Amino acid sequence: MRGYVILSQGLVAARVKNLIQSISVWIMRHLFSNEDIIPATNIILTMCDALGYGDVGFNGNPIIQTPNLDRLAVSGIRFSRFYAGGPVCSPTRGTYLTGRHYFRYGITHANRGHLLAQEITLARVLKSHGYTTGHFGK
Repeated sequence: MRGYVILSQGLVAARVKNLIQSISVWIMRHLFSNEDIIPATNIILTMCDALGYGDVGFNGNPIIQTPNLDRLAVSGIRFSRFYAGGPVCSPTRGTYLTGRHYFRYGITHANRGHLLAQEITLARVLKSHGYTTGHFGK
């Protein structure tokens, strides 16, 4: 069975952390060095609005049942200290995709602007190394 990497984002953090950039740099460094991260690894990046750390079963919630997320969490790697890259959704999503601070790519407010075509994203780098990529949701 293939392993899974699950990254989840909950409530917007009071300050921006550099974990997003660190993960992106780590993945891109391994991809550009022609080394396999883990052969045939699926990478699933999950971002949920207003989902708190304790709102899922795999983090100990006894009431809310999340069996599918729980199975993914058990069979893969969880990054449990993942913070928002910006104060609202659009800058956070851009930071999530590029590993860059939102001022660097120009999306500073919700629902304004778009990533430029020349922006290097995690999906583009993964695709260049044979991954099938997709985006679902907002």
